[in-house]
Amino acid sequence: MAPLTTSIEINPEKINLVQARINSKAVLLTACEEASFEIPGGLVPSLKKLSEKYNICKSQLVTFIPRHQVFLKKITIPPGSPREIKSMLRFEAEKHLPFPAEDAVIDFFSVLQDKAGSLPLSETSNNIIFLAAVKKSTVETLLAVFAAAGLMPDEISISTFAVNNLVASLKLPGKEPFAVFKPGKEYFEFDIFLNNTLLMSRGLQFSNGMLSKEIENTITIFSSENSGLKIDRVLSLNYLAGFDIEKPGSELKLETFNSTVLKEIEGLSIAPEILPEELNKCLLPVGLIIEPLIYRQSSKHEPSLEQTPALTRRPAEPHKPNFLPEEIKDGIIKKRKNKAYSAFAAIAAGVAVIFSLVYGLTVYRNASSERQMAKMIEQHKPELQNLKKINDTLALITRFKGKNPGALAVLKEISAGLPSGIYIRNFQYDLSQNTVTLDARAGSYAASSKAITELSKLKCFSQVSNKGAHAVKIGETGLVDFEVTCVMNDTESLN
Repeated sequence: MAPLTTSIEINPEKINLVQARINSKAVLLTACEEASFEIPGGLVPSLKKLSEKYNICKSQLVTFIPRHQVFLKKITIPPGSPREIKSMLRFEAEKHLPFPAEDAVIDFFSVLQDKAGSLPLSETSNNIIFLAAVKKSTVETLLAVFAAAGLMPDEISISTFAVNNLVASLKLPGKEPFAVFKPGKEYFEFDIFLNNTLLMSRGLQFSNGMLSKEIENTITIFSSENSGLKIDRVLSLNYLAGFDIEKPGSELKLETFNSTVLKEIEGLSIAPEILPEELNKCLLPVGLIIEPLIYRQSSKHEPSLEQTPALTRRPAEPHKPNFLPEEIKDGIIKKRKNKAYSAFAAIAAGVAVIFSLVYGLTVYRNASSERQMAKMIEQHKPELQNLKKINDTLALITRFKGKNPGALAVLKEISAGLPSGIYIRNFQYDLSQNTVTLDARAGSYAASSKAITELSKLKCFSQVSNKGAHAVKIGETGLVDFEVTCVMNDTESLN
């Protein structure tokens, strides 16, 4: 049986949940629910109830941050693999972010499409991507909410990525630009597409009476940045009863984007017990998990949902944004690799803890007390195991918040000291060896030599060693890749 995935959207006073079984060629929606909760204090209890009802702990859990809490900007970057581009992002982010880069979790996604599906990142020509960044405090707050409910997300994405997946999978007809609009009580998201490719995204909080004005401003900005292109069609998610876009409303066609369109997605199946009106409220959670249907593998012998083993590794897919802290990502990857062993170890550890407690009671308690205490432990075993899991999760978050700031300080000084036209392809900071290794790209050997000279002048390094350089050709352009190892001075002087 294919792995089970749970996708959750948290809105003011409501949680939208979708569960599905997924492989690279098929997605079967098995459950869908909108759960209300009271403010304040009702979110965590509601998550706990859903977790118990749908056994979320046994599934892969994905969620997303709403657009208005994420900085998103379309930029052009040099050629490179996803790993190389990820290394460049912090330097690019410092040029654009309205808040300090060290306070952000940064990622990206590419939305360019060819006729067959995804257009992968190019290693021979420039790439157009969406730089995405969210404040660490926002991620920490979301993680703390899930941890209090005994859960840990495997992925934290962005709502825009879910909208993009919906549009890309549907391949909506028409050559004119259109918008997908998600209204809310206090904020909205407005994503503009042309040929099913995302061109612009905007998400804002607004005060009463200002929504129509903000939408008008968004359309005006888009038109001015895209040679006067005009939008005359708006698809609305989670349509609000009585909602109306005023001026220029007479020119806009507002349509409801509802679950009936999901039937047009090849490879997507919906369990008969899921009602359309329930699914209407959960389109974004669906959008977050249907990506395998967009990026299908060429193999014609993909196993069916029933034949796919639970631990079967999925084929590689294009990069998608995940705002989980790196430490937690690494922990999840290791946990998956050792899932069977971890399950056995957890049971063994639980048995050992219970045995130790019972043994201690036999020494220090009389027979009556032993029976009473053992019964109490057995009654509260699930709570004890849940508390241990929450404690481990919070420990990970604490280590993430206390991450050594030295690396960020070094990155800043290197970024300020390097000549223009030098791109850092990889950055490794080895605390145990007190060294920094840079893999960079320059336009010529002379430019690489100048960059190494400038690095040797930085106060943070006591020694800079050139590990070699070699010419590379990108298209018709000749470039030079070079590697440098730098020995650190006392990092306290940087902070």
